[in-house]
Formats: sequence, structure tokens, C-alpha cells
Amino acid sequence: MGLENVLEGDYISVMKYSSYLWSYGCGGGTYTIAGGIGSTNDFVSSDLQSVFTMLFGGYFGDWDSRNNFLRVPLARGKTLTNVWAGRPHWVFHHMGLGENIGYDTKITQNNNSLYFGNYGNRFIHVALMSDLMTQIKIIGAKF
Repeated sequence: MGLENVLEGDYISVMKYSSYLWSYGCGGGTYTIAGGIGSTNDFVSSDLQSVFTMLFGGYFGDWDSRNNFLRVPLARGKTLTNVWAGRPHWVFHHMGLGENIGYDTKITQNNNSLYFGNYGNRFIHVALMSDLMTQIKIIGAKF
């Protein structure tokens, strides 16, 4: 990885032309819009290229709403997973040690004090959104 491989830019525009393993976008919003990122329509009309996506903003963390900003990256492009990241902080470093994202989801969901916590630890909304094939791999993974 390395700091030289971290890029800050316009979320939608940057990922149209280059592929990224991880992406993060944050902005105040509604169920269908996040300020500084875009709208559900922007995702639908783009072929974004980020495998693991983290998004944070108001209201779309309630992912069971219709036309939801948190679910839409999975409908188009190369995105395999998406999480509402920020409340709480997600723990993903185990993936660098060979674990899968399902393992890190479980660690994040069950984190009481092992890792630095912030508002939202152990709340019910901590969920991993992913495509069907990723779900099958996660369910079949050993925890």
C-alpha cells in the first residue's frame, strides 16, 4: 500500500477511470444523496471501479430504505462490498494478514474494547453489504 498510493479526489469522477482496491466517501446526506459524493443516480450511470467500499453520511446508514445510497454501489460497477463506515470505526487490518472480510465484519460487530471504539460500537446497524457471490464466500468462511 503506502501513503503514495492514497488519493484524495472527487469520488465519482476518480473511480470512473481507474480501479481501486479500497474507497471511502463521506458527506452529509439523505437516503439517496451524500454531499460531496453524489446521488444514487450518479452510481447507476457510472461504472465505478472500487472493490471494497466504505461510505458514511446521514440517513443512508438506514440501508433498508428504497433506492438507498449504501446499497447502490453494488448494483453497478466493480464493487463487491460496501459498509456504512464511521459509526463505529470498522476493523479491516486482518485482511492484510490473510483473513476475509467476513472475519473483519464479525470483529467489528463484536468489538467491545479490543480495538479503539467510537460512537456506534455494537449497534445493530453494523452490516456488510455485498453481492451474492461474496455473500456465499462469507457464509462459507470459517469464523
